[in-house]
Amino acid sequence: MRRLLLALLLLALAAPAGAASAAGGSSAGPDKASWVARLRDARDGLSRARQRYDSAVTAYGKMRHRGKTRGEPREAIRNERAEAREALDAAEHHLDAVLESARRAGVPPGWLREALGDEDAPPASEPD
Repeated sequence: MRRLLLALLLLALAAPAGAASAAGGSSAGPDKASWVARLRDARDGLSRARQRYDSAVTAYGKMRHRGKTRGEPREAIRNERAEAREALDAAEHHLDAVLESARRAGVPPGWLREALGDEDAPPASEPD
C-alpha cells in the first residue's frame, strides 16, 4: 500500500511539471496561476485526508465503545483507520514537497499565503 501511495505521489509531482513544459511554460520565472493551483490542490487533498482519518478514528472509537463488533467488520474498521493514516501522511508529505519545490523555484511568499488561504492577513508592506 505504501508503494502505491509513493508511486501516486511521484506521478502527481511529475505531472504538473511535465504539463507546464508541454504547454509552452517559460523557464524565466514562476507562474502564479499554476503555483496557486498546485498549492490549493495539495491543501485540499490534505483536508480530505484529514476528514477521512477523523471519520475512521471516530468509527474505531464507536466500535471499541460498543464492544460487539467482531470478525470482518472489526478488521475492516481497523484497516480503514490504518489506510486513512497512511493517506494523511502521504498528503502531508505531498504538501511539504510542493511547498519546498515552490521555495526552490523562487515563488513569492505572498502567492503561498494566497494559495493556502491566508488572504485575510495584511500584506507585509502595510502597517496594522
